[in-house]
Amino acid sequence: MVNRTAFEKLPLFKDDPIHSITPVGAQGYCNLNYRIETAKEVYLLRLFKEEGIDRKREFTLQQKAAALGIAPRPLLLDLTEGWMITEFAEGEHLEVLSKSQNRALAKALQKLHTIGADMPPLALYELVKTHSETIEHAFKVLEASPKEIVLCHNDLNPKNLLWQGSNVALIDFEYAAANDRYFDVAAVCEEFAFSQESQANFCTFYFEEVYIKEKVEACRVIYRQLCKEWFEGR
Repeated sequence: MVNRTAFEKLPLFKDDPIHSITPVGAQGYCNLNYRIETAKEVYLLRLFKEEGIDRKREFTLQQKAAALGIAPRPLLLDLTEGWMITEFAEGEHLEVLSKSQNRALAKALQKLHTIGADMPPLALYELVKTHSETIEHAFKVLEASPKEIVLCHNDLNPKNLLWQGSNVALIDFEYAAANDRYFDVAAVCEEFAFSQESQANFCTFYFEEVYIKEKVEACRVIYRQLCKEWFEGR
């Protein structure tokens, strides 16, 4: 339940009062999401559900992504009450991408990966709980490949991408952290079940040069296992 009175007192709404606060259609696992409408603007209110997430870091990293034009801008954060207000990103979630959307997402990732990641990279090997022969082989491939640590989104499932034609906005930066850039590339390939042809197109759009196909495949295996364990835990 949203305490509307408390939000109406915020300076953000002093000269543009709230008309309505309504749940959005698609709810996430980590937040309860509401649409705030005023006479002039539309905002997204996120009430935090998931514990153990560095919300201050999430807010800061999304601000940086917004400055690059690839994410809605965060406006207010209250760690005590457990909420964030951002710009509202209009759009739809897609399960299948056209070639132009494939390219647009690759270019958005290029921008995201230019953001500095002044933090230790994720310890992927420790995050994976089950180490089968396939998983071990994937980590050996990853270890043998050059490390390319950047700021990654780390959760690029279709629900975290909002599309308007070929324009895409990245949302939900809860798990954004330093990681190998191949992980985000592989996450897209896995989430959209790319064929070898679609994967090759996406990687060509993103890397614009030679890339390590075996590393993409290894990261797809690791990402797939992490998702499996994450959902099993819920």
